[in-house]
Amino acid sequence: MKKSDEDKDLFKNAMKNVTPIKKDRRLYNDDLSKNKKKIRSKNINNQNYENSMLELNISADEVEQLGNEIAFRRKGVSKKILSRLKKGDYYIESEIDLHGYTVDQAKIILKEFIANSSSENIGCVRVIHGKGLGSGINGPVIKNYVQRWLGQWDDVLAFVTARAKDGGSGALYVLIKKR
Repeated sequence: MKKSDEDKDLFKNAMKNVTPIKKDRRLYNDDLSKNKKKIRSKNINNQNYENSMLELNISADEVEQLGNEIAFRRKGVSKKILSRLKKGDYYIESEIDLHGYTVDQAKIILKEFIANSSSENIGCVRVIHGKGLGSGINGPVIKNYVQRWLGQWDDVLAFVTARAKDGGSGALYVLIKKR
């Protein structure tokens, strides 16, 4: 998929104040660090997402949903790894907060965040999408799209609903393929 100049400019503008995180070679840690990198920009121009054409090729049976909890694992990822991810055993090396973004903005920023995490050999991230409480009758718009997008992207090995202390149903732990 070729990126338009507008998409590139939008991303550059969103990331202009972002500072790269320092690498930490630990794979997991029982006592999750409070010094996680938060990525958020308020300098993005609003875009209307109604005309967005999104490819949603993930089938419902690939994502396991139990109440408010979501779990997804790609073929080749063991149930044990998914279980550890659910328990919060993996060290969260970076995170992104998608509150306040339109669907189009969220997709661009999240896609780049996942790609950059993979190229930086970051193994586990937290994606904060929110619970959709402000979405009205449409329900949690960004939350639903995020789950579909993550299931489509090859750099994502697995994702699960975060534990309550890390955002609960408003966030996901995402296991990233390292390059």
